[in-house]
Amino acid sequence: MFFFVTVNVSAQTYFDNYYKTGFNNLYSCNVITTPDSGCVFVNYIRDSATSRQDVGFIKLDKHGNELIKTSFSLYNLDHLAFLQGMKNFIPATPSSYFLSGGTYTSTSINNWAVITKINRHTLDTIKILLVKDPNYTYATNNIIKLHENKYLLIGNKGNVNSVSPVVLLMDSSLTITNTIIINNVPHGFGCNNAIYNPVNKKILLVGSNSVGQYPNILVHIDTNGVVTHTYSSVSSFTTGFSQVFFSAIDTTYVCIGGRVDSIYGNHPLFKLCICKYDLNLNMLWLKTYGEAALGNSLADAVVTSDGSIVSSGSYSKLTTLPLMNKDQNGVILKVNKDGHFRWMQEYSHQGPGNLDEYFNGIDETKEGGFILCGNVVYMPKAEAWAVKTDGFGCVLSGCISTTVSVDSVDVPPPPPPDTSTVGFNENYIKNLGIKFYPNPFNENLSIDINSEFSHKNNLEFEIQLMTVLGQSSSCDIKKLSNSQFQLNTSKLVPGVFFIKVFYNGQLIKTLKGVKE
Repeated sequence: MFFFVTVNVSAQTYFDNYYKTGFNNLYSCNVITTPDSGCVFVNYIRDSATSRQDVGFIKLDKHGNELIKTSFSLYNLDHLAFLQGMKNFIPATPSSYFLSGGTYTSTSINNWAVITKINRHTLDTIKILLVKDPNYTYATNNIIKLHENKYLLIGNKGNVNSVSPVVLLMDSSLTITNTIIINNVPHGFGCNNAIYNPVNKKILLVGSNSVGQYPNILVHIDTNGVVTHTYSSVSSFTTGFSQVFFSAIDTTYVCIGGRVDSIYGNHPLFKLCICKYDLNLNMLWLKTYGEAALGNSLADAVVTSDGSIVSSGSYSKLTTLPLMNKDQNGVILKVNKDGHFRWMQEYSHQGPGNLDEYFNGIDETKEGGFILCGNVVYMPKAEAWAVKTDGFGCVLSGCISTTVSVDSVDVPPPPPPDTSTVGFNENYIKNLGIKFYPNPFNENLSIDINSEFSHKNNLEFEIQLMTVLGQSSSCDIKKLSNSQFQLNTSKLVPGVFFIKVFYNGQLIKTLKGVKE
């Protein structure tokens, strides 16, 4: 289903006067707003003379004026930071930030995890922690704050033979108090993102299976690292999730990224994509936005107080071919908590041309607007950039929202359980394609519960018919197979009924039908 939505505002504007770029900064990855309405950026820097790679920080005031610019290099090591979204750079104590990433050298085959404590006011480096092992690679790509003196560093530990998710418990002084290797996960699972759910105190690990068929794997663990739930999907984000977030307004998980829509030659073309899962890892909805192009994807997001999702990323309409002639722009997209499109703005620093322009990080300002950071590539240069907008994603008031198509994707039936997961995952059945027909019905009502999957796994279902008042309705239910039913509804009085599908006594689906 496709439809179009436009925000009606008065005047057109392009990326205007509020930006900062840094020469030799490859890109800006993370942004955090400050109490005075300014912000702090984390930049990935390459020195043009030595090709050294380091991490730098820039602090801007509320008008975009540069207050502080600094960088650090770690001994004689090049610094390669795994800086995606907001998960690696967080406010820690009242006077400090924490930044997590990794390092590498030309003489070492192993990456070392590096955690840095930074002074909030001066951006000076207070302390650096290296997590290293001569036989393993560490990459901590998420920091979760449980309280003022307890943090979880989440990432991966591995070598050429295997990789496993790892949780490092750390206090505010950058002391590792415990290391937990996460076992009982699908073989080859690598953790890309993690989020803490304060409702049931679970941690959601999101990643992919490099050796199998599942590009999206979600794993629930408790704070002791014990796996409590695993879900694999082949049909949501075809390249994996960029980021995952917790929405407190409706206690759900929000996942963003890109989804392959079509193929041009050997090139996959992507649409912007957002989906939601409940706390039992059942997919609630999945929607794609805009047209399909080579680099379209969402990189970071904020979930606002009303549950709306505001994402940053990159977008192109792919109006010309071959694919190299694309004009990739920074994009900011807002949808409500149910995924319905609200507005989208595109920004181009250099104007049309063969350019790559991305928004990597986003944060909400206390005035209800947004600050975005990213990178501008116009060969041979690459620069970091920053944009501050109002609550409609506009640099200047009154800009017109980009009009995009919205594709409401039906929740797909899940694949057979991965035998490497712990036991049989009952939540696979909760998104089964359940069909009933006809509707309205008269003499008979048929129900089909994805018979091939059910037969293969020997699942058993029960059917119950209820009135709108919640009373059970008597009718003859004939079970044609363990997943196909036929109901004789000739004796029912006309009206609205709810058809409830149960598995092991648990309600998994409610359908609404009308008896004529």
